[in-house]
Amino acid sequence: MIYIEVNINVYMVYDILHPPIDECTKCQSKLYAYSEGEHNVYLCWNCGSYFIYPAVKDKFTESLMYNPQLLLELIKNKKLTKI
Repeated sequence: MIYIEVNINVYMVYDILHPPIDECTKCQSKLYAYSEGEHNVYLCWNCGSYFIYPAVKDKFTESLMYNPQLLLELIKNKKLTKI
């Protein structure tokens, strides 16, 4: 059981460091990566789509899901920095 937990943790770290996609799935434009330390946000400036990794349900992801305008405010106020 410890072996499985270690593998899951390693996979999660890999998933956080390397986005599963390099381009927007809607318009095929480049995604730009931002982070606040715990989450990575991949934003398409062309169509406005964004992806949050890791995709866990917490206060941060729920806030962005219900208030997408918050994403622009976080970037403007440098709470999310480009990675």
